[in-house]
Amino acid sequence: MAVVVRQSAEYNDAIHNVFTDYGIPFFMDQSKDVLHHPLSEFIRSALETVLYGWKHEAVFRCVKTEMLFPEDGRMDRERYDRLENYVLAAGIEGRQWKSPKGWKPLLRGGVEDEPAEADARRVAEFEDLLKARKELVSPLARLERAIAKAGTIRGMCEALFDFLDRSGAASRLERRSESDLAEGRPGSARIHRQLWDGVMNLLDQLVEMAGEEEVPADLFAGMVETGLESLKLSAVPPSLDQVVVGTMDRTRTGDVRFSFVLGASDGVLPMRMQEDGVLTERERESLGDLGLEMAPGMRRKLLDERYLIYRAFLSPSEGLWVSWPLADEEGKGLYPSEYVRHLRKLYPWLESRPAAAFPEKDEGERELLEYMELPQRTLSYLMPRIRSWMEGGELSGLWRDAYNWFAVRPQWQSRLQAMLDSLSYANQEAALTRRTADRLYGSRLTASVTRMERFVSCPFQHFAIHGLGLKERKLYKLQAPDMGQLFHAALSRVATELGEGWGRAGSEEIKAISGRVVEELSPRLQSEILLSSGRYRYIAGKLKDIVSRAAVVLGEHARRAEFQPVGLEVDFGPDGTLPPLDIELPDGSSIRIIGRIDRVDAARSDKGLLLRVLDYKSSATQLRLEEVSHGLSLQMLTYLDVLLTHAEKWLGSAAQPAGVLYFHVHNPVLSVPSGLEPDEAAAMLLKRFKMRGLLLDDADTVRMMDGAMEGRSDLLPAGFKKDGTFLSDSALASGRQWELLRSSVRRTIATIGQSVKDGEIAIRPYRLGSKTPCQFCSYRPVCQFDPLNEANEYLKLGTPGKEEVWRSLEELAEAQAEPACAADMNSEPLHMDPAPGDMQSAPRDMGPASRDRVSGDMSPLKGTADRDENGDGRRS
Repeated sequence: MAVVVRQSAEYNDAIHNVFTDYGIPFFMDQSKDVLHHPLSEFIRSALETVLYGWKHEAVFRCVKTEMLFPEDGRMDRERYDRLENYVLAAGIEGRQWKSPKGWKPLLRGGVEDEPAEADARRVAEFEDLLKARKELVSPLARLERAIAKAGTIRGMCEALFDFLDRSGAASRLERRSESDLAEGRPGSARIHRQLWDGVMNLLDQLVEMAGEEEVPADLFAGMVETGLESLKLSAVPPSLDQVVVGTMDRTRTGDVRFSFVLGASDGVLPMRMQEDGVLTERERESLGDLGLEMAPGMRRKLLDERYLIYRAFLSPSEGLWVSWPLADEEGKGLYPSEYVRHLRKLYPWLESRPAAAFPEKDEGERELLEYMELPQRTLSYLMPRIRSWMEGGELSGLWRDAYNWFAVRPQWQSRLQAMLDSLSYANQEAALTRRTADRLYGSRLTASVTRMERFVSCPFQHFAIHGLGLKERKLYKLQAPDMGQLFHAALSRVATELGEGWGRAGSEEIKAISGRVVEELSPRLQSEILLSSGRYRYIAGKLKDIVSRAAVVLGEHARRAEFQPVGLEVDFGPDGTLPPLDIELPDGSSIRIIGRIDRVDAARSDKGLLLRVLDYKSSATQLRLEEVSHGLSLQMLTYLDVLLTHAEKWLGSAAQPAGVLYFHVHNPVLSVPSGLEPDEAAAMLLKRFKMRGLLLDDADTVRMMDGAMEGRSDLLPAGFKKDGTFLSDSALASGRQWELLRSSVRRTIATIGQSVKDGEIAIRPYRLGSKTPCQFCSYRPVCQFDPLNEANEYLKLGTPGKEEVWRSLEELAEAQAEPACAADMNSEPLHMDPAPGDMQSAPRDMGPASRDRVSGDMSPLKGTADRDENGDGRRS
């Protein structure tokens, strides 16, 4: 039996799938492209590595063929994967591969941390990486030297053969061939052997044709590449008892009983010919008459095409089956071939009937039985009918019987259940059990505020990072978080060196100190990335300018303010300067909040000790009350809570909140129509550095932060009217409102902590206006969140106004009506249960939308009389 097509590419996949489903042995007569076979890739990537600068992409393409692995098993794929991670993180390129001198353990910890001594485990891991480097580099370096020394094509071919021979390529392919043969893949087994022979023939031909020619090494690599591209391997039918599948111009079917000709449409059978040569048909004939041998012309091609069709139609001895498509992939109608019309004229009694890929709804039982000849194919036809029935359509008795046939047979039940599950796939994750959550996160939660905010952004992202421990692969490039680390560390050092003299220091002195600090810290950033090239040294200079500018502006703050730094990089936690913040959860357990506060400023007034928190940001940031209310911006207020809670123990007296402020570290460029005087430019720059945040609604306290304040402040998000009252757009909160915020943030953290312990991992990112965490999420390939999937939807958060937020917080506080609300918050931590719906931040059930589905136990469907009340086959 044979299946013959004119163009194989359009039918190969369909033929392969159908014959595999039906269990029919078949042989596809087609040449195979071997350019991406491991041996071809090994040769190409090895030559690319040694000739084009040892780029890590080429090196690891070579590694991943597994042809370089030592055959004694000393090195495995996992070790080379760790090597690749190191190379990407350390920026190993070019000459660095050849010498271990530039290789050193990656720095751990932040820029502000002092370099730590590597422990024994890290030393062992690094030594293992060096061994893997040596095993990888040695054969490639030998190939590089041999090719450089060779000069001629013969010498380069010998160098390449020696490289393949030393790597054991032939024996590796032989083992793969034996493995494929043992697993029942004789075709794949034969390809490994054929390709090795093909590569050897390619090298022999290069030597024979131009062995003594002296050519550049890159030209030799191009010749090898071209030779590998031209290699086409042909398979031999492994047995006679198979259906032969091939094309009319290539396949010789021999004597077959039945033949199936597919794709007999107009323009394909016969193939439409085009004149694309320089000579016309008449000119070809004239030259042929003169005795010149010419390539086949249009007339000869048409004759050959008719012969191919003649042979295909007459090869079977008992039956011929001809089919043609009614439309192409775009739905455009197609006409049958002229040979179909000719067959109809010769045999007018022949019948043609449509052969649908899937059963039609209105087909009778006799026609439907043709789709139920094999269980596997029947199951694939059944699923669309089940989906239609789930959506309210009809399900005929025959398809109902087919479902029941699968449902009561154990060997088909698991496959049926898997396909049923796919029909109602909702892309949602079930909550973890409490035991699993405790094993992942610990029986007592210890977390940073950023982690709490991440959970609100998307519970699944929190689970991926803190539960599964997934991490982005580190790359050797400067990113925004790296610059943020440098800014934090540099400004903290500047503050430490200048101390109380920051406000008295001149701008040149501040710039000199800032520049020196950045130079000292630069080598700690990303394995000395700022020293690695001229481009990065230029960026380092720009970063130095940014830090210097910011330090000068902070010096102006120090001159105007009575607030002075009392803490820089203040850690709070079990081993920190301050204890952690412990918050009780509804189930009686607690969550321990730890972290690091960039800067704490203090001042004393007749109201007592005042504290404010300063956070350096590499991008413009504001404290938005609606984000606080949703749990998306908890960091600054939590830090202030920590300070107020432990102020008496740390600073010797209870404290009051003065504010929380963000300082944008940048180097703005002024755009003005004409030149400015230095004083005018300085005043404009100062306004560009105005801090954002929230301040205590107290005129004396605000003036203590900007003593030169007249009208609107250049430094703070506040201003005074002429009568001494605040401007309406000032970012202020009264003492009562600070208490409300503090209580609310604790309730939010308690709610989040309880949800984490309860195992919530829903794929539920928020949407606030146009903002969503999915925009920059690295874990989207894991969660596969799709807004078009009805089970995947954003948690849409509202944007209440400032007054609405304050009113909501006040109402929640009154609803609590607990004695703890009136307790002194300055000495003891609050222990409050989260209020349901508090600030719209309480995680809610975002499970898949309710929908009908076949029962999970796959029980047989009932008969028509029992299945509905309408009697029309539709679900009630």
